[in-house]
Amino acid sequence: VRPRAEGGMWVVDGHRRRRAFLKLDLAGRLPRVPAKDDPARLEAWISIVSFEGNDADRVARVITSQEGKKLSPLELAEGYKRLSAFGWAPDQIAKKIGKTRQHVEQVMTLGNANTDVQQLVASGQVSATTAVQVVRQHGEEAGKVLGGELQKARATGKSKITAGSMRGPTVPRQK
Repeated sequence: VRPRAEGGMWVVDGHRRRRAFLKLDLAGRLPRVPAKDDPARLEAWISIVSFEGNDADRVARVITSQEGKKLSPLELAEGYKRLSAFGWAPDQIAKKIGKTRQHVEQVMTLGNANTDVQQLVASGQVSATTAVQVVRQHGEEAGKVLGGELQKARATGKSKITAGSMRGPTVPRQK
């Protein structure tokens, strides 16, 4: 957490844990202990740790602290773009989050893709990897290309675009 100027705390990391504590509290299942100043009143104590670092460090912490539910490729892209806006180069982002520069560049390509491409990824109709390949190959036209591929996939009874469906059937080599 980090302190708020108007009082209270901002949660830097642990949003899902906080939400779980709130649900337990509403259900009356959060363990409580007698208050020191009034033993008749019960309190719930939750351990918190003060965050040390700047605004860019906070963004990096959100990206790297995804132990429970992983961030989607689009959520990662948003985080990487925020770090880039702080002036961080892909190499610096990669080092901070423990990934390769190629990974960072691939996710940033998705983050900078047009909305139609991002919507296909968000809906699960195309994987992030396939979308990035199409964006690199077709640029601004990637959404149209993917839309056409989705229509072809649906015509064959499939609900999503795959790299294999885009390549078409393979012909075995002659020996």
